[in-house]
Amino acid sequence: MKKNVVIACDYIKNLDSAAADALDNLSQVNLIHRSLTNLGYNTLTLQFDGNLLNIKGALEKNRPAFVFNLVEDEAYISIAPFFFESINLPYTGCRADSIYHTHNKLIFKRFLKFISFQKNILTPRYVTAKDLSEFVPDKKYILKPTDRHSSISIDENSVKYFQNAKDIKREILDRQKKYNFDFYAEEYIEGREFNISLLNGKILPRAEIIFKDYKEDVPKIVCYKSKWDESSFEYKNTIRSFDRKIEDQKLFDDMDDVIIFLSRVLSIKTYARFDFRIDKNGNCYLLEINANPCLNDDSGFYAAANRGGLSYDEMVSAIIKSSLKSYL
Repeated sequence: MKKNVVIACDYIKNLDSAAADALDNLSQVNLIHRSLTNLGYNTLTLQFDGNLLNIKGALEKNRPAFVFNLVEDEAYISIAPFFFESINLPYTGCRADSIYHTHNKLIFKRFLKFISFQKNILTPRYVTAKDLSEFVPDKKYILKPTDRHSSISIDENSVKYFQNAKDIKREILDRQKKYNFDFYAEEYIEGREFNISLLNGKILPRAEIIFKDYKEDVPKIVCYKSKWDESSFEYKNTIRSFDRKIEDQKLFDDMDDVIIFLSRVLSIKTYARFDFRIDKNGNCYLLEINANPCLNDDSGFYAAANRGGLSYDEMVSAIIKSSLKSYL
């Protein structure tokens, strides 16, 4: 008899007005549904809208063997796995505490500082509108949302040169007012960028982000357009490369060391993506960990898995097996 699997995803109120990054979640649902069907499961899609009584009722009615967790909405990305754990229902992906410590970028930076007695991991210094104590004048900073991913709100104007704390505070507050969510400013690291994916404890082929033909005065960052606007220069010229260079081996060793350490400390045993910037001196700065990365067929995670020899169905199967190990 086929096992039932519930695909938990974001609640999209209005499809007609939904942004590209929101619709991407729906695209993932369709791909995972097809893959689970190929793997011999029955599937049901459940939008995680925060109504826990209704969600619990639907889960009890369908009695799934496990939940395939695709909840990415910042309001529920941590709540969903905590909820599944509270009702003893197995689910795919990182555990709730891992997602909690990594989704909010400031919580993650504070966590890195807290564990620095074990290992000093380089990460760019940052300031908020309420705490400017680490501000260094006459440097470039990048304005980032505190708990949004998918490069939401990131554009070429996100990187700016600041001479004093007053100006950077004003910029943070202006962005918060414009977008209606929290921002912080992080020291901008000029240099190369790498996305490194982890699956079932194995580091997948490392991807470098190549910023092709960018003008000298344009910041080389993975902005919103580069991810979602297919007609834009940024989308067409921000390229993922898996080419390996012998001279990069030390960089790979340094990044791998950070990944292995944090995977152990944060109990990341299933799948995740680690983002790094490398400065001109070869220092590796960890920007963030995405403990619930996109699984679309054009995503960086699947590109790495495919480069490592896995088909989409094989990747999904590996995610399921690695996720359910702890429940056996």
